[in-house]
Amino acid sequence: MLLATRAFAKDESKPNSAPSGGEGGLGDLIDRFRQGGLEDVVKSWIGTGPNKAISPPQLQRALGPKTIDNLSQESGLPKDDLLSQLSKLLPEIIDKLTPNGKLPPDRDLLPGPDEGVRKASTG
Repeated sequence: MLLATRAFAKDESKPNSAPSGGEGGLGDLIDRFRQGGLEDVVKSWIGTGPNKAISPPQLQRALGPKTIDNLSQESGLPKDDLLSQLSKLLPEIIDKLTPNGKLPPDRDLLPGPDEGVRKASTG
C-alpha cells in the first residue's frame, strides 16, 4: 500500500504535474497515465468494466524515472520488483477508489489528521 500511496505523490521533476491545483494525488497520477498515452488503460480502471493490464515498462514510462527511483529507495525494493508489484496493484486500487466510475475528491481518499482519534473515541 505504501508503494501505491507514494505513486500518487507529486513528481517534483514535473513542475506542472498537478494540473488540478493539488499536491499530487489520484487525479495527478491519472493525468500522468494519460500524458503517457495510456488513457484507455487508466479509463478501464476507473470504469465499471474489466481492468486492462499495464506492463512494468508502461508503468515506468508513465510514472517517470525519478518517481521510480524514489519509490525504489523508500520501499527498499529493486526497481524490477517494484514495477512488477505496482503493475498488479494499481489497477485494483484505482478500481476500488472509483467504484462508481468517477474520481473522488483527493480529500476523501485520506483521513484528516484527527479522524483516527474521533473514530477511536466514538467506536
